[in-house]
Amino acid sequence: MTDAKGPPSARESARTRRRWRRRLRVLAKRTAFFGAGSTVMVAAFASVPTPVPGLGLILFVVALYLLAHGSKTARRAVAWVLRRLPMLACGLERVKPRLPRRIREFIDHNASCPRA
Repeated sequence: MTDAKGPPSARESARTRRRWRRRLRVLAKRTAFFGAGSTVMVAAFASVPTPVPGLGLILFVVALYLLAHGSKTARRAVAWVLRRLPMLACGLERVKPRLPRRIREFIDHNASCPRA
């Protein structure tokens, strides 16, 4: 008995290769964002006791952005944490003018200070 499908055509195999390459690129991008976010988060916690005011909070915000950029689950977790900790949301509002545009947009979308 022969297979009803037969061998894959050249077009189908090229499509499959493109699909796998795209999946690998997406996985590599998510892994890179997670690794960078985790590294910056460790640096943020290490720089909290330094005498430079706000450096730890700024690094923390950048780490949250990198972590949330790579994963939908991380975005939901960041939004949940910011809702549960209004002091953190207010701190983000305070340092927002010193941050890059994409991170400011991220803060606007996720954090709302109850006192503002």
